Amino acid sequence: MKKKMAIKAAGMITACAVLVSAVTAGAPTELHATAANASGASKSETVYVNADASGSVKSVTVSDWLHSETSGATINDFSNLSDIRNVKGNEKPAVSGSNVTWQLDGNDLYYQGKSSKDLPVEVNIQYYLDGKETAPADIAGKSGKIEIKISFKNLDGHSVNINGAMHTVYTPFICAAAFNLPGKYFSNVTTNFGKVVSDGSNQAVSFVTVPGLKDSLYMYDTSSVNIPDTLDVTADAKDFRLSNIMMLVSPMPDMSSLGSSINVNDLTSKLGQLYDAGSQLKDATSTLNSGEQAFANGVAQLYAGLATAGTSFNEAADGAAALSYNTSSLNQLISGANDLYNGASALSGGLDQIVAGLPGLTKGTSDAADGASQLIGGLNQFKSALNSNQGAAGYVNYADSTVYGVISAGLSTLKGTIYSTIKTSNPSDNPATLASKTATAYGQAVAGEAATLHAAADSQLISAMSVPDAQKADYVTQATAYINMYDALNIIASDPAVTGASDSSTGLSAFVAAMSDTTGSAAYMYKFDKTTVLTQIAYAKAADVQGQNTSLYDSLSTTVNGLSDQTLAGLWQSVSASSGGNLNNANIVLSGTKFKDSLTQGIDSLITGATQLEGGTAQLKAATAADGSLVTGLGRLDVGGRNLMAGAQALRLGASNLTELKAGIDKLAQGLGMFNTQALAPLTSGASALNGNASLLTSGTSQLSAGMGKFFDEGLSKLNGADKTNLSDALAVKDEMIKLSDSYTSFSGTPDGVTTSVKFIVKTDEIKQSATVAANNAKSSKKSTVHRNFFQRIADFFTKR
Repeated sequence: MKKKMAIKAAGMITACAVLVSAVTAGAPTELHATAANASGASKSETVYVNADASGSVKSVTVSDWLHSETSGATINDFSNLSDIRNVKGNEKPAVSGSNVTWQLDGNDLYYQGKSSKDLPVEVNIQYYLDGKETAPADIAGKSGKIEIKISFKNLDGHSVNINGAMHTVYTPFICAAAFNLPGKYFSNVTTNFGKVVSDGSNQAVSFVTVPGLKDSLYMYDTSSVNIPDTLDVTADAKDFRLSNIMMLVSPMPDMSSLGSSINVNDLTSKLGQLYDAGSQLKDATSTLNSGEQAFANGVAQLYAGLATAGTSFNEAADGAAALSYNTSSLNQLISGANDLYNGASALSGGLDQIVAGLPGLTKGTSDAADGASQLIGGLNQFKSALNSNQGAAGYVNYADSTVYGVISAGLSTLKGTIYSTIKTSNPSDNPATLASKTATAYGQAVAGEAATLHAAADSQLISAMSVPDAQKADYVTQATAYINMYDALNIIASDPAVTGASDSSTGLSAFVAAMSDTTGSAAYMYKFDKTTVLTQIAYAKAADVQGQNTSLYDSLSTTVNGLSDQTLAGLWQSVSASSGGNLNNANIVLSGTKFKDSLTQGIDSLITGATQLEGGTAQLKAATAADGSLVTGLGRLDVGGRNLMAGAQALRLGASNLTELKAGIDKLAQGLGMFNTQALAPLTSGASALNGNASLLTSGTSQLSAGMGKFFDEGLSKLNGADKTNLSDALAVKDEMIKLSDSYTSFSGTPDGVTTSVKFIVKTDEIKQSATVAANNAKSSKKSTVHRNFFQRIADFFTKR
């Protein structure tokens, strides 16, 4: 069944090729006057050619089918055949020379005869074994690389006048060939132009061509046209043998459909319009490509902007969340407004009392002036005592013990809380397990707090490095506070000398010693985190979308990259040097000594203030005694106090409405968070995909533009410039080929008044081994049946249509 399907497929491929290949070719048939025939008579002719394996003709048998619409009609036929015989009936012909008269017994009659007339198409078949041409008899039974070449040559050429010049035009014949290469004997079958259809067991090869077509189209270079006149088949053969090769030769069908007149000038005009349209299309694809490139650039910028916006928006969302969290202070504002109102009320009442007590003010100011003088003396004595060795040591110890005590107590409370929580959650744990879990949780809590302080200190240092010198001190103060808290926390939580102290005094001493170590050699001292700083500088640079501070960020990155990981003291020397030495006096380590120095500076400031107070009270005393202007001023102050109380009342009412502001801030934080997760992230992902596809689209439009340019330059431009003479000649050749095809309707002869048609079927001899070898390797009778079936199917396909 599979073999039958393969053979049928080969026939279908051949038929399709015959229909698709209707393009050109021709040769007239002999037309002889005979006795008139009734209308409706037809003669269908099939020429069977037996050829040897090389394609040489051995015999030609012509089978004619006569048909008449009138039953029992007489048909006066013309035929150059010999040995004419009726093959399906008893009617006898009346033969007179080439005139053959038939009296039909019904509507149809079939007869055959022999012919010695030359065929219009010559077939030549060559065989090659391993690259060497070999005769058919010598290649039988051989194995190796074989090649089969089947060539068609059109012999029916006619000299015709084409626009004043004589040229040879050939009758257009469709030539097809088909044969089978069993998979048992042939493998790796390829062809130059034909089709190979395989069902696994058999390989049916088919081929269609129009010989003489390219020669008829003399006005064009047809070297690149892929319509070869030769079928070239190659394969690997084992025990070579070949069944019959079947070939069909038929005048080109349906050539009359090409006969409509074509005006060359109209065709040239249409080509001009096509050229103009192609030029516009070329420009449009170029513009499309430019626009797509701009679009792709915009998408890339969109994606980059969304990536940057994502980072900035995360910070905005975090800020909104923090703002929402911190709006709890609004309650404090409301409470403060109430307190302000109460204070303003008290102030107003107090001012009333002051006004009432003005008579005694003079004495009071006099006493105040005296008291200011006494305050100055006392402060000087206090300063002297503070600067003495005993006083300085006391304040130093007070400051150190305060810091140590607060942090130590806090850590102790933290550990106790963790222990109680674990014990409550896991009452079945033994003491060792509780101690282990507590130590782990305690260490994680301390490490988390230390990391927060470390990050805060790094952030302030980054800011100090990037702001003008006048603003550096503010960030230094903040960084110093975080650094000291970080060091103190690490020392008290993890220094063996502190944690292992037997009493508070010993622990304090160890803490003071550690805090006094400013060399940075201790493992717990604050260290500058270069990686964090560089990351934050990169974020700051990316957030500056205007690019105005790019050089500043690049300079910072270069500076930080040049620093090795080091203690804060070493880093700050670099920061101080970059600021011109303005920060050399920054307090890096907070200790009791520094606290004492700060207190001494404060006392000096207090003495200065007391001195100013002394002068002021003296002036107040003089002003009170000189005139009543103070009384007038206090009266106005009393009125202002009352107005302040009224304003505080209004503030208190307004502050009570801030709860709505807090609700709005909460919604803002919630909305920003949802937008960040539900909108911005998918938008960024979509922009990423769009960016990738935009690149592919850009590549595609570039190829389209290039291809359209090539089509216009190499196709339309050349077509538009085509020679009108060539076009005119081609149309004239087309008309001649139609005439030749329409006139070639019979091989044996065309009687008057009878519609005729003709086709040729060529069958070659098989190539097989010698009789002795064939007998030793004989197959079942099924093999010959298969070969006969193959030939019969091909013949039926071409004849029974």
